[in-house]
Amino acid sequence: MLGFTFNGHHSSEYEIYMRSRNRQLLPSIRQVEEVIPGMHGVYDYSSGELEDRIIEVDCAIVGDLRSKARQIASWLYSATRGKLIFDDEPDKYYLAKINNRIDLEQTINLGRFTLQFKCEPFAYTDKSLSFSTKPEVIIINSQGTYKTPFVISIKNNGSVNMKNIKILLYKG
Repeated sequence: MLGFTFNGHHSSEYEIYMRSRNRQLLPSIRQVEEVIPGMHGVYDYSSGELEDRIIEVDCAIVGDLRSKARQIASWLYSATRGKLIFDDEPDKYYLAKINNRIDLEQTINLGRFTLQFKCEPFAYTDKSLSFSTKPEVIIINSQGTYKTPFVISIKNNGSVNMKNIKILLYKG
């Protein structure tokens, strides 16, 4: 069953059947425009920055709907963004939170609802590298599609003198 993980819990724990409704290839580009009197069109100040991404997922549950609905509501509610991971892209995650009111459409033992996640514009990935010997040069290639900031964390599990470690960053 195709599903998703949000805030550390998989949709299958709540017996949710899901279908992606809208997983955008690219979020909206922030438009900053001004109308200048006497000028045709608008003056475009846009810098190419991206808006938050909206991901919509249609869901269905069967069985004891009211009890499941309360458990699902408790799981999905968060004042802050959490990791949203889809089963068909397990190496990527979005930082997301629920953006909509969740209405449960109920027919006997079948319940349907749509989740709308408001996410940061980019999908993220965590890469981990470990070495048992001292490498001379390490090249990390991100496979990303957009220039984004990154974090390098170094954990010394051995007896390497950390004073000898140098990190050189360059734009390739």
